[in-house]
Amino acid sequence: MASFFSPFTLLRGAALAAAAALVTLAPLDTHAQSSINSKRTSNGAPGGGNGNVTATARSRDPVRTQNWPFSWSADESRRVDRIVISLSAQRVYAYQGGRIVLDTPCSTGRPGHSTPVGTWRIFFKNANHFSGSYGAVVNARGQVVNADATPRSYVPRGCAYLRAPMPYFMKFVGGIGLHTGMLPGYPASHGCIRLPNEAARRLFALAPIGTPVSVVRAAPAGTPAAAAASAPAAPST
Repeated sequence: MASFFSPFTLLRGAALAAAAALVTLAPLDTHAQSSINSKRTSNGAPGGGNGNVTATARSRDPVRTQNWPFSWSADESRRVDRIVISLSAQRVYAYQGGRIVLDTPCSTGRPGHSTPVGTWRIFFKNANHFSGSYGAVVNARGQVVNADATPRSYVPRGCAYLRAPMPYFMKFVGGIGLHTGMLPGYPASHGCIRLPNEAARRLFALAPIGTPVSVVRAAPAGTPAAAAASAPAAPST
C-alpha cells in the first residue's frame, strides 16, 4: 500500500530537521581542541587565541561560534566549588579549592534583557532542555522566518514554532541559567549565559544542584581579564 504523507507530517519533519540543525555541533577546530587537550589558557577574545578572526566573522560561523577556545584543568573526580560570571569580561570561571579550573568566553544578556548581578545556587538541571519562552518560526523547508520568536509570535500558514534548544541547562535564578549557545563576542542573550558546547558539557557534569553561582560586573582578581583591565594604558605618541 502506498504511503501517505500529509502536509502536517512534511512540515513536522522539516521543523524537526531545522531544530536539529540549530544544535548540530561540528568537531572542535584544531586550535580549540589542542587548547583543551593541553589545558593551556587561551582568552578566546575576538582576534586573539584562535587566529585573527573578528567577532563578526565568528558570529557568522556556527562551528567557530560554538567552539571558542577555553581552558580546562579540573579534577573530574570532584565537583566544582563555585561558578563566577563576569559581565564586563564576558567570561565564566569555575573553581575547585580556590583554583580556577575553567575559564571560558560566554555571552550574557543583551540590553533590555540584562543578566542580573548577585549570588544564587543552581536549582534545576536538564541536559536536553528547550526554552519555554523563546524560539524560532520556520517554514516547511526548514528556513527560519523569525529567529527571535516567542510562543505568542505570529506563525504564518505552513510554518511552525520551534522552542529554542538549550543543551546542558543549569538554572540558578528565575528562568536564567547557563547553557550551550551561540557566542557572537558580545552580550546577546535574553538573560541566560551562553557557553561553548564542550565547556557547557564539562561544567554540567561537575556542577550539581546547589552549586553557588555569582554574577559580577568586573572580572575576578587573579584572572587574565582582570589583569588586562588594570594594566596601565600605553603612552600616547
